[in-house]
Amino acid sequence: MIEVAIAMQGLIFDADGVIIDMPHEDIWRQVLQEQGVKHFTTQEYDELASGIPRRQSVINLLKHFGIAFDEELVERLYHRKQEITDNYIDSGAIKFYESTIDFMFEAYGAVPLGLGSSSHNAGKILMKKIVKGASVYDLFNYAISGNVHPGKPDPKIYLLVAEGMSVDPQGCIVFEDSVSGVRSAKGAGMYCVGLDRTGIQDKLLSAGADLVVADINMINLKNLEAYVK
Repeated sequence: MIEVAIAMQGLIFDADGVIIDMPHEDIWRQVLQEQGVKHFTTQEYDELASGIPRRQSVINLLKHFGIAFDEELVERLYHRKQEITDNYIDSGAIKFYESTIDFMFEAYGAVPLGLGSSSHNAGKILMKKIVKGASVYDLFNYAISGNVHPGKPDPKIYLLVAEGMSVDPQGCIVFEDSVSGVRSAKGAGMYCVGLDRTGIQDKLLSAGADLVVADINMINLKNLEAYVK
């Protein structure tokens, strides 16, 4: 079994962009195109929707593109995003970051693992992902998938996961790929590893990430021991 420093009490993972390679940007682009938006950039996605709870993302996007809205439209687009996502899930086309899953299996049993995701879909997706005869979801000692208010960048979700794992927040390491997620983790007093999937290293560092890597396979538990001591 891997020996882990006492200071490292728990590892907490975001889902989308960290474990699950879900094309949220493309899904949001389709939702916006149906509202007449012709151009939606990666930068706009990163700033207005990445890592942010869906309802707030809808509001952010409608305001940004100057689309008049009421609660009915917000609700309709909220469910439209879910409809497109469900179709993608049902198609069996979901991809995963296998390096993250390998890392989780390496850490399993050595240190508690937690999930802190704003996505309502993350839990059911991870339940269906079977590796080495086990569901990836079952690796978590405690998991939250959506339904936390306020959402990221508020630290509440990560504080709740730490509480559910019965560990000190300051002894947790969070893996995040979004600016809002990094801010959430740092607001909770946790060490945060940013995963730069879209060329936003500087933004992740500006948000407070303690370390930024292109992929989790660039680090291991021994690396992390040194950082949190």
